[in-house]
Amino acid sequence: MSVFKKILVPVDASECATHAVERALDLALDQQAAIHFVHVLNIHPIVIAYPTVIDAMNAEAEVLLDRTASRAGEKKVLTTKALLITDPKHPRIVDQILLEATNVGADLIIAGTHGKGSFETWFLGGVAEALTRRSSLPVMLVPSGR
Repeated sequence: MSVFKKILVPVDASECATHAVERALDLALDQQAAIHFVHVLNIHPIVIAYPTVIDAMNAEAEVLLDRTASRAGEKKVLTTKALLITDPKHPRIVDQILLEATNVGADLIIAGTHGKGSFETWFLGGVAEALTRRSSLPVMLVPSGR
């Protein structure tokens, strides 16, 4: 009997995110679940004046999502993906992740414990910590494989 049908996995280029993807793939195979991969761009207001920088960020994020979805395809796991951008209504990465989880009907979030954070993330608390505090869904945190 499957407990989970749709797993949301936030990804960045960190080692922890890679380990979270692998755990999610294993669980998705076991549960016959689909995975929805998300990457959130947190674009600082000053960067908005530089469209070529935003284009480069988008392109890099799309490559990351495509590579991750391709890895899932190798294991025959059904996937969807989304590139999200923070905005004034949802200014933090965790806001976008939780909104997306609701929008896609996720019933589990699997995230790495340490992503590619910034000083703001350190000061305000990491995304993983915020997910555990704010999510109404179960959250599985996966540390790096050290």
